[in-house]
Amino acid sequence: MRRTRILYVQKPTGGGSATSLFELVRCLDPDRYETVILFHRASPYADRFRELGLRVLVLGGARRRGAAGSAPATPDRHGPAVDGPPGDGDAPAAEDAAATGSLHDLARLVRSDWPAAKRIARLIRTEGIDVVHHNNNPSANRASILAAALARVPQIGHVRYFARYFPPIDRILARPVDHFLFASAAVRDHCVRGIGSPAERGDVVHEPFDVERFAAAGRRRAELRAAFGIGPEDPVVANVGRLVAWKGQDRFLAAVAEVARTHPRAFALVVGAAPDHPVGREYEARLRRLAAELGIPDRVRFTGFRRDVPELMAAADVVVHSAVEPEPFGRVVAEAMAVGRPVVATAGGGVPEIVRDGETGLLVPLDDPRRMAEAIRMLLDDPERGRQLGARAQLDVRQRFAADRFADRIQAIYERVAAPTGGRRARAVHPGR
Repeated sequence: MRRTRILYVQKPTGGGSATSLFELVRCLDPDRYETVILFHRASPYADRFRELGLRVLVLGGARRRGAAGSAPATPDRHGPAVDGPPGDGDAPAAEDAAATGSLHDLARLVRSDWPAAKRIARLIRTEGIDVVHHNNNPSANRASILAAALARVPQIGHVRYFARYFPPIDRILARPVDHFLFASAAVRDHCVRGIGSPAERGDVVHEPFDVERFAAAGRRRAELRAAFGIGPEDPVVANVGRLVAWKGQDRFLAAVAEVARTHPRAFALVVGAAPDHPVGREYEARLRRLAAELGIPDRVRFTGFRRDVPELMAAADVVVHSAVEPEPFGRVVAEAMAVGRPVVATAGGGVPEIVRDGETGLLVPLDDPRRMAEAIRMLLDDPERGRQLGARAQLDVRQRFAADRFADRIQAIYERVAAPTGGRRARAVHPGR
């Protein structure tokens, strides 16, 4: 039987969407599927996919006005050799934020998306692609949606983010998409309202990750604590995520300052890097100033980007998710639960689909440092309750978010969409196949 050849289109260069894609493709049945990964720009994640033996392509050169169609898609042989910090698309509406009106979107479609679509369509034909899987959100996927329609192959839109704005053009471009995957029910409801796609044309499929890796992460607890100058018995509260304002690290620091009034030996780990642009650098500087203003600079450790996030979570007593805007899914929350640590998380977006309040973690309102501090203090004062929450959370995550279960669901959807009667268009006849 010929294997189904799938093109995964990843527009942001990194972030949670790239991580989730990696977890998917590493679990696909190699006897049934061939995988091609297409990045719009060079990505520090490319080598991770290449190490799996996958074909990795990059659409072409740097973005500049009028040059979107200037370079052919080529194998990415020149990207960084190691994984980098989360990229430019790992945030709600990252690709939508600049969209301010219909004229802007029409200009972008003509100047950028349409030339890219023609190049991607040629790639679909020459690579003999059977299904196109867009890995971000409708606005980010315009070029590849058009390309799959031009090449007349079935396509799947994977929506992982909320959008601040749904341009009218995205409602039109949603029509050729055969099936949608939504990172959470909250994302599904938001997207159905925004682009008018019927709910029956999609499935909620929560994000996957390597559960076993996180479950086995506690071996370096003492070593990591010592590396940050933290004693084995000192309370440690960790916050993990890119340093961007909507992730709410400033609220986390305010909560830590409150906790320090009754737990003066408590430390905070702020795990993550700021985006490498002026706004990102200024936000990180503001966080460091805030720690000083709150009187806790010696109790806060800014770790920067780390590849040992599971181990850092395991070194903490409580992991806090502090987003001030609804989180599309809440990957960090599920990862902390997989480590077996009690979680305090803000109750927005998809997070309540992950955490059962009072059973597998504690939920607090968005943008409420006082309630966050109360929940942290409760867990530090009652370690046994924290252990029970963590144990139940770990079992729950293992049952619901293991990558192999995620892959099984996706493969069943591929079978439906790729079947001759599954899509709404006839499949392309690939040359040389």
